[in-house]
Amino acid sequence: MKKSKKNRVQPIERSIPQLSYDERELLPLLLPASGLLSRTVIRTVTKADNHVGEKLSLRLSERYADGSTPPEKLLVHFLGNAGDYFGDGLVSGVTFVVDEIGSHGCAKMHGGVVVILGTPGESFGELFTCGCAYVYDAKGKLKLASGSQLSEEHLLASSAEAQLLRALVEQHAELTGSPKAKKLLEDWPAALPQFVRITN
Repeated sequence: MKKSKKNRVQPIERSIPQLSYDERELLPLLLPASGLLSRTVIRTVTKADNHVGEKLSLRLSERYADGSTPPEKLLVHFLGNAGDYFGDGLVSGVTFVVDEIGSHGCAKMHGGVVVILGTPGESFGELFTCGCAYVYDAKGKLKLASGSQLSEEHLLASSAEAQLLRALVEQHAELTGSPKAKKLLEDWPAALPQFVRITN
């Protein structure tokens, strides 16, 4: 006698939550840095790696919830395109250097430094309150988030900031082999004026 199909127990499908890029790549490397003077890492990113920096910033905010300043300086060089919401919620003590990003970059950023070697997608800097972003915008297509009060300015070649920016781009080229960074360095005097310094 055949058993009725109605009585068969159907297996329950359980979805396994996907770890974010931060959880997979950044947290294990950077959070143990507490107490160290600095830590530099190199990672590869793709457009699918959205919200890079969000969970890292959240954990750092929790660690220094008492208002103290992070003793460590965390520097991350990203080779590739980090997708949307790059640097979301970034906090003090962190510097990101990246080839390209998507839309909504540096949303809710309230500290830290970001260097982007290509024009971001739309709505850059939503709810950006503090920190500094250096964006290479050769074609003048940078689109800041609607209603933002961000200021844009260019760096003087003789300024300390310009020297720091060049040092970060040079390090990016050396550590990642980034074609973008190497191309900019081939004619740095022409590239520097195309960088926009964004602050609030």
